[in-house]
This record gives sequence, structure tokens and C-alpha cells, in this order.
Amino acid sequence: MFIIRREQIKSLLCSFAAKLPERMFDALHETFPTRFSVNNRAEITAAVRIHIEGASRFGLMQERDLFLFVALKLLLEPDFENEPWAHRLLTDVSLDSSARIQNVYSEAVLRALSSALAGKAKEEIK
Repeated sequence: MFIIRREQIKSLLCSFAAKLPERMFDALHETFPTRFSVNNRAEITAAVRIHIEGASRFGLMQERDLFLFVALKLLLEPDFENEPWAHRLLTDVSLDSSARIQNVYSEAVLRALSSALAGKAKEEIK
């Protein structure tokens, strides 16, 4: 029988957390290869680390939640969470953190689609 001491668990968790920005970069690169080029890996990974720290302001701790937050920061704008609509959703205490970031992500997608459709409609009117 194996016994894992607290120190070992802490070491494993630290190792796992240290590799999180690299895993997030890999996922971003796989999804958006032209936007997240391997040539910019170090720069993007550094930004991911900073954004992970920023996510803690909103109680985001799960990897999926952190990924959504970081992706929105990198794809939308670096301070999207300060937009009134996003801040309201991120600080909604009636929901857990996963539900909050999912609501923000869904709203961001709807806003992006609306904006794209509005732009296309303006082009068709010309």
C-alpha cells in the first residue's frame, strides 16, 4: 500500500499548476493556430499566467473556468471584465463561479455575433 504525504501532494499540485499556462497555450494554438502562433509561445504563455492570476479576483479556480476567462481576455480585449455587462455577470453571487464564467462566455459570443451581423447588414445597405 502506498501512502502519499501532504508534502508530496503539495508538490504534485504545484507541478500541475505550473504547467497550466503551457497546456492553455497548446489548447489555444490548436483552436486558433494563426492567432496563437508557436513563434509567440513565450509571450502568450506569460500573458496566460497574468490572466490566470486575474481570474482569481472572481473566484475562478477550475481549469475550464480559467481557460474561458483567459480565452476571453486574449480574444476579446485585455480588460473585458471591466465592461459593465461582464462585471455584473462575473460578480453575480447567486451563481457558482463556473456558471458565472459560462454566462460571460455565452454573452460574449452573442455580442460578437450581433456585432458581426450588424456590420454585414451595414455593408449590404451600401
